[in-house]
Amino acid sequence: MATIKFESNLLQLPNIPSPWVFNPSYFEGVPISPGVYIVGVKIPVNGQGEKFCPLYVGIMKDLSVKIKGHWDINNKFTASGELNSFKEIFDIANFGIKDIYTDMRVYNATKRKKGSLLDFYLKISCFKSSLIWFNDSSFFDVKLNLNSGTSKYNSGNGHIDSIKIGGDLDSIGTIQSKELKGKINKVKELYTHKYYYAYCTLDNIFEEIIRESNHPLYKTAVTYKKTKEYKIGRKNGPGKIICENIEGELKKKLFNIGICTTAKGNQRTAPFNFDLSPIQLELVNISNWDETKDLII
Repeated sequence: MATIKFESNLLQLPNIPSPWVFNPSYFEGVPISPGVYIVGVKIPVNGQGEKFCPLYVGIMKDLSVKIKGHWDINNKFTASGELNSFKEIFDIANFGIKDIYTDMRVYNATKRKKGSLLDFYLKISCFKSSLIWFNDSSFFDVKLNLNSGTSKYNSGNGHIDSIKIGGDLDSIGTIQSKELKGKINKVKELYTHKYYYAYCTLDNIFEEIIRESNHPLYKTAVTYKKTKEYKIGRKNGPGKIICENIEGELKKKLFNIGICTTAKGNQRTAPFNFDLSPIQLELVNISNWDETKDLII
């Protein structure tokens, strides 16, 4: 079966900081190429030291743009010079990563269903859950056990509307809302300073597919080699089709070893194995896989 190997330029740094602190200059080593990526944070894990904890899996025509983009999303400046984002926040500062992944599993399952995401908040008992920010006007009312309409957050205004001076959490004005604001700020700092990632280029993926003439994506890979088309206008080209299959299958395989990611994955899948041995010493071990053997899932 075709086996896709993931790597990271972060493993080849001349001086790898310990404890880990991310430097934006590291982005210079990311390939300018289509491919599939895993992004997350490198944080202390009980009994394992600092480990790479994946949070999202995705694809992009230019890995260097998208991998930096995930970091920039947390650090994007508004017109008034404030940092903003609209991404859900799980409290990786105060919850163990196993608990985070458990909440993410419920989150993913609920998002696939129609209806209000309040079902999600209630289902995982959000007073105790690790979800501490979500882009929904009713979130803080439920999270902080407030009367409906107490929170004045408008869906789409982003993190900054909640945590800025005089923002929604300040206006709510309870001890719990102020504590929650502090937690959100702490997690955002972790995303900035503990960012970590791995990737595989589409060219490397092609080389693995082309070894197997009976692989379901063999003809698609041959077409991509000839045309180098990632997209064709607004439609998916052979390059994106291949990446979508890798994305969907990788999310499933990571899930099988206890790692849950919340980024929406395409439902396309094709048979692949994933060689994570280059990053396995950095990767969090949730399911107690044998660390003395190459991690191939």
